[in-house]
Amino acid sequence: MKKNPVIGITAEWNPFHSGHAVMIKEIRKSFPDARIISAMSGSFVQRGEPAIFDKWSRASWSISSGVDAVFEYPALYVLQSADSFSENAVHLLHDLGCTHIAFSTESLDKNQLFDIARWMQTEDYTARLHQELKNGLPYSRAASAAINSFSNKLYQELIKPNNLLGLRYVETVSKYYPDLEVFITHRDMEHNISASDARAQLLETGSSLLLPPNIQEEAEILMQSGNYTDFNRYEDACLFMSKALGLSDLSDSGLFTEGLENKWKKEAEKTTFPQMLSGIKSKRYLYSKLKRISASLLLSGTKKPSP
Repeated sequence: MKKNPVIGITAEWNPFHSGHAVMIKEIRKSFPDARIISAMSGSFVQRGEPAIFDKWSRASWSISSGVDAVFEYPALYVLQSADSFSENAVHLLHDLGCTHIAFSTESLDKNQLFDIARWMQTEDYTARLHQELKNGLPYSRAASAAINSFSNKLYQELIKPNNLLGLRYVETVSKYYPDLEVFITHRDMEHNISASDARAQLLETGSSLLLPPNIQEEAEILMQSGNYTDFNRYEDACLFMSKALGLSDLSDSGLFTEGLENKWKKEAEKTTFPQMLSGIKSKRYLYSKLKRISASLLLSGTKKPSP
């Protein structure tokens, strides 16, 4: 007897907006008998910041919109590079019994993504990647440069964030789980809804029309009652932690390489967190990576990470 499909989604729902609701409806239309489960980032998200709303509200909103169950994706994996974030998410969804993973892209379809993923397992790609790493680029940018040297047209498509994240999911499926099916929906780029736009509206006005109507009301209540992330206070906490920790604490944290902790400690004397990050940022250390380090420091303090 054939089992009903179990569709897995990696999500942050930060916040849950109308585009997310459309995606779930499309999955339901294609798989009416399926269970839909989500591996959702908890209090922190992959960009290295706290989510705007608590994880319970965000999970509840996805359940009310058609998801059957939400499992927290641990911060240990959330606060990683996009490659590690997506790979570990696929491992988790597979271990939870998913038969399919679903995600949205701006343009690329399943066959295109698998073609790219297979090429990235060839000697040609490896040689191009190693050359870019020798040029001093961090891994993610070296990978993009290697793709650009192979095909500028392909590179231009993979600049789009959901195309790129989709590729990372498919890479993991291709390497480890050939029986795991992939289901892709395409974002409406003419009426594109982004979580960053929704957050900006919420922080500026206390409301956002980009959220489904029932969620709009709940989000407004959370904003009015102060139950949302004050990013200014969060940045102050990050700066304070960097000032409070000694150089040996930073070295022992396991979060720094190539002597970055020395630059980190020096720049922690700046007045604001953005000023501190601006002093550290380089071609090799992008803001996203620095923010993930800051979040990890705030969560772990002087404790060394688990092996």
